[in-house]
Amino acid sequence: MKKILISISFIFNLLYADNIDVNKILIEAKNSNKNLLIFVHSPNCSYCRRMISQNFKSKTILSHIEKNFIAVFIDIYDNGKVTFNNFKGSKKEFADHIGSVAVPATTFVDKDGKIIYNFIGYRNIDEYLIELKYISSKSYKEISIESYREKIEFESDD
Repeated sequence: MKKILISISFIFNLLYADNIDVNKILIEAKNSNKNLLIFVHSPNCSYCRRMISQNFKSKTILSHIEKNFIAVFIDIYDNGKVTFNNFKGSKKEFADHIGSVAVPATTFVDKDGKIIYNFIGYRNIDEYLIELKYISSKSYKEISIESYREKIEFESDD
């Protein structure tokens, strides 16, 4: 439980950070053998607020994130800047740069700084957990998300 509280603290510190150097966070990701989970949101978006208040307070979701990812929250209307690889600009420009063209969006970046997957739009807790597992299991390298969902449903029917 203490680890989950530390994760929550870390996540919410990033949620309110002005300037974010993703390159420094990637060093931590590489050292801990984790991918980045970049959650792009807007305070004006009811679906974003719902995901933050539900998904990121779910013990199951937080536990999975703690084990497999380093989370970074990007408020596209915040004044801070983001540095990532050769990019440096506003948080909105960063969201566009990584392909998060709508909110809410979750972008996954591997520990080497390569964008590996983007999910755009609201996800409830169960849907989000499936997508987190899809990425953390590295299934995205072999099958589509639709095939992965079918596989999960088939396994749960047994």
